[in-house]
Parts: sequence; structure tokens; C-alpha cells
Amino acid sequence: MTDYDETPSFYNNDEMFEKYLGKTSYYLALQDSVLKITKMINPDNILELWSGLGQTTIKIFENNKNSNILAIDNRKKPIEKSRQKIDEENVKFVCNDMVKYIQKIHSLPKLTIMLYSFHHIPDPVEIKVSFLENCYKKMNKGDYLCIAEAFIPEDELKLNITSLWEKEV
Repeated sequence: MTDYDETPSFYNNDEMFEKYLGKTSYYLALQDSVLKITKMINPDNILELWSGLGQTTIKIFENNKNSNILAIDNRKKPIEKSRQKIDEENVKFVCNDMVKYIQKIHSLPKLTIMLYSFHHIPDPVEIKVSFLENCYKKMNKGDYLCIAEAFIPEDELKLNITSLWEKEV
């Protein structure tokens, strides 16, 4: 059984992250898209869920220095490593479970980002659907939820993705 409180060995240092995930073409393409979306929206507040070792959080900050960023990951080691990489008042790394965090808060910020993290929401699929419903309920008009994920088959979620994009909050 996998211990999700620990970081898999290939994520334990930046070199391995960069080698195995941070430099793969699909990850960089997703990250680049997230950065473009973030720059376009230019939000005051950003929430990144499952922030890993903080690479994307730091790049988001570098492109949006006036934004306040809260980055959440449920693993202590990546949060500790992330905090060592950047010491900025408006960038905070917090250890918390993203599903439980969304359940507790009253509203989402202008932009919530999930870069290659949606698949970390545990099965069954009802938990994933409930998570999305909770996010939707906590969004204000004009807020954005950016899910950059390479492996989410639309039929698996039993959602009509097109109609979700067309619907305004």
C-alpha cells in the first residue's frame, strides 16, 4: 500500500523532479499553458492545489509579482522544500489535503490552479465529482478553476466538459 504522506523517491530532490517530471514535454506544456492563463487573468489571489516542490508556484510568482499565492500540498516534505526555495511575503506553502481544504473554505480566490494534480484526488469517481461541485459552489462570478491534467478521460468523469466551460458562475 502506498503511503501518500511521503513523497515518492523520485520527487525527493529537485534534480529527480526535473529529470522525471519537471522536464517532460507534457508537463512543461501544461505548465506553460497555466502561466499564460495566469498572466491573462492577472488575479490578486491565486490558489495552487497539490503544489509539489513549488516549481510552478515560483514561476507563477515570477510572472505575477503582485499576486498573493497560496500553494497547498498534503505532503510535509515537499512543502518544507518549497518554503526553502522562495521567501516572499505573498507566497505561502501550506500542508493540507486539497479535498478537505476546499470543503472548509467559504470561497475560492479569483484563480484556482490544479497543475497535474486532479488525478491525486482519491477514488471513487464520486469524490472527484463532489470536489468539483464544491469548487463550483465556492466560486464567485468571474472566478476561474484551471485544471491542467494530461490523463482525465471525459467519459470517466461522466461530465459534459463543454457545457461546464460554457456555463458562467
